[in-house]
Amino acid sequence: MGRKGKDLLLAFLKDEIPKPSWKNVIAKLKKVWMKGLDLPWPIDRDDIGRLPRTKRCETPDDLIVKPWAEKIAGEADAYLRLIWLFPVELGLRPSHICNLTWSEVKYLDGHPWAIIAESEGRFKTDTPVAAWLSPVMVKALEEWRAIYPNPAPNAYILFPIAR
Repeated sequence: MGRKGKDLLLAFLKDEIPKPSWKNVIAKLKKVWMKGLDLPWPIDRDDIGRLPRTKRCETPDDLIVKPWAEKIAGEADAYLRLIWLFPVELGLRPSHICNLTWSEVKYLDGHPWAIIAESEGRFKTDTPVAAWLSPVMVKALEEWRAIYPNPAPNAYILFPIAR
């Protein structure tokens, strides 16, 4: 990260950046990067490596996918499970993951069953998010909510603070 990025982080820490702001997202990214992935900050481009481009193709064979699914489902930490499940199961972008709030989780009989969120300029695209939740995702959300009970409706799912 260059001088501009460091200046941005210092400005954020001094609370000089108006909220909401895309610059605010960098602070969220930093928290996930350091606390969720336990990696050093600032991010260096070499830290991430080259990720494969997504493309349309046949669904991978179960032999390839099953070990990953079992590892994620067996993760003891609900936060880490959600960090992986949001992009892997729901295909959400980082801007979606960082900006989803508890008010966008829909409940049926006391259990989460879907996430429905309007973009309202919070996401990279203006496309709304609508996703059914798998049993693994439901379990992770319920465990995460048990750790932070009764969050404010506008509190971020992965960041237990109100906006």
